[in-house]
Amino acid sequence: MSNIKSEQCEFCEGVVRHQVIRARFAYRGSVIYVDGVPAHVCSRCGEPYYDVSVYKRLEEIARNRRHIRKSVSFPL
Repeated sequence: MSNIKSEQCEFCEGVVRHQVIRARFAYRGSVIYVDGVPAHVCSRCGEPYYDVSVYKRLEEIARNRRHIRKSVSFPL
């Protein structure tokens, strides 16, 4: 996030603020949700931005998703 000038969203130019969120993360054709993820989130459009270390950890979690202990189903 530190690469984004003056903490503005690159999509809508809204104000980006630090939050802890439930992250939706797509990886190799599947989607996981991870609670307690530090992110920078646009207050206008909701676009999340992750620091590199956080993004790499999300990738690691997704790669090892078969070891996830809790799952949640969403009705379609």
